[in-house]
Amino acid sequence: MPFGTAFAAQGTLTASLQVPGLVATPPSGRAEVSAPVTGRLVAPSAGLAYPGSAVRKGQVLASLIASPSSPEAAAGAELIVAEAVARRAAAQAALGRAKRLYAQQAVPLSDLEAAQREAKVAQEAVRAARRSAASFAAVRGGAGGGAWRLVAPIDGILVAVHATPGATVSPGETLFRIIDMRLLWIIARVPEGEASSLRRGRDASFRLPGQQAWQPIVLSGADADAALVHIARVVDPVSRTVEVVYALKSPSAELRFGGLLQVSVPVGDAFSGVVIERRALIDQDGRAVVYVQVDGEHFEERSVRLGPRSGGRIAILDGLRAGERIVTKGAQLVRLAERSKGEQPHGHIH
Repeated sequence: MPFGTAFAAQGTLTASLQVPGLVATPPSGRAEVSAPVTGRLVAPSAGLAYPGSAVRKGQVLASLIASPSSPEAAAGAELIVAEAVARRAAAQAALGRAKRLYAQQAVPLSDLEAAQREAKVAQEAVRAARRSAASFAAVRGGAGGGAWRLVAPIDGILVAVHATPGATVSPGETLFRIIDMRLLWIIARVPEGEASSLRRGRDASFRLPGQQAWQPIVLSGADADAALVHIARVVDPVSRTVEVVYALKSPSAELRFGGLLQVSVPVGDAFSGVVIERRALIDQDGRAVVYVQVDGEHFEERSVRLGPRSGGRIAILDGLRAGERIVTKGAQLVRLAERSKGEQPHGHIH
């Protein structure tokens, strides 16, 4: 039978409110890799990475051999090169004239500087036009000299791959999604009416669906493992809630991006006194009771008066002293054993 005990301890907690939450990342913790141009997708020599793979910033995920959207586009690229070369020649001639006239003090310095800028822009236009034309030439020749390298912009985990070797993709089409799981955010949605009671410097906690245990969000002290990012200054017009964002420095592997959870956020004053685990409580006909272990096999039912709660802990205002051992797991079994004997709520079980 599941059974466990713990000592009621003197402690401090802050009254908290349980609200729904979401696992997210900072903006820099997620990225998408999209096709910059129309082209044919080529896998790296090692093959395409699969979802769940770890990737490093700068790692080549695939290549894209650019292709014209129409035959006219390739011809247009060659025309643009010719126009850029002609513009460069005209700019260089104008720069030569400006230099001679400036040397004769026939034009101001500003005219010479303008001619220099135009010549520089014309030179860059030729380079860009030739790169574009080279891409189209590579497609016609079946070569990869004009290929675009699609690289990972951040370190992280590939969570989605929408790429197929040999497929033709369109500009803006998302091919890879990456999430950096080393720094996760927990976003709690606090009702508008409770937002003014939030305590910035106090610890919080969260609980995953299907679990009973609350995991701490420690904001201060030597054991701090999180930070408060911000409390929103705006109210969501639909849900009438305020976002409270915590950043976890060493997130649990159980957390999944986009997952839902419950968050216990501090909204009251600090309490100092007897604190126990909430799972030790039993509702006995509307009364909150705990079972105190008197000795090895004897237990006593004790009514308690409850105080503020925070995550998996709750304050006891009356009925229990620090240092008393209480049942934290299996209290219902102790209660049923006592009831089955038809005795008052004290005795022992075997």
